[in-house]
Amino acid sequence: MFSHLTFNGVLLLLLLLLARSLEDAFIVEVGKNAYLPCNYSITAYGTPVPVCWGKGPCPFSHCGANNVLSTDERNVTCQKSRRYQLKGNFLKGDVSLTIENVTLADGGTYCCRVKFPGLGNDKKVNLELDIRPETQTLGTLQDKSQTQISTWTNEMKDSGETIRTAVHTGVRVFAGLALTFIFGVLFLKSW
Repeated sequence: MFSHLTFNGVLLLLLLLLARSLEDAFIVEVGKNAYLPCNYSITAYGTPVPVCWGKGPCPFSHCGANNVLSTDERNVTCQKSRRYQLKGNFLKGDVSLTIENVTLADGGTYCCRVKFPGLGNDKKVNLELDIRPETQTLGTLQDKSQTQISTWTNEMKDSGETIRTAVHTGVRVFAGLALTFIFGVLFLKSW
């Protein structure tokens, strides 16, 4: 049988694995624009605060050497490329990153760090960007008698996106139910 300490260790490991699966993932085709959301409430601080976006998971402090865009309280102060833009109203807390005309090299984890005043108060959000090759469509072919022959088209692309969305939703629902179960077991066990 499991000891109390081993049981809690297993539950903690499950919790960490499930939390990782809840990380936001965004799928974008090569050549399209990617939108990575990040927001904070201006009303809580009264004025905008500095923000940085970096490629790679959020480090302990700052955005690290892989900084792609940063702001001070009023302006964009660093921009690795013009493809990286803040198109929302960042003076009102919308610091979502748009990457224009994405390439396969743009895929990976991005960190949004909102630099709230005080030590250790930063909001850190890791977002996963998954770049897919451009979908090749064959369109409609015609045979020798000018009869149209149906081929792979955007319907297949749309069904693939629907399946991916359903899988992501299913994983999130499962993770939520698993977390509820784990917390329920821990609550009952402590009683």
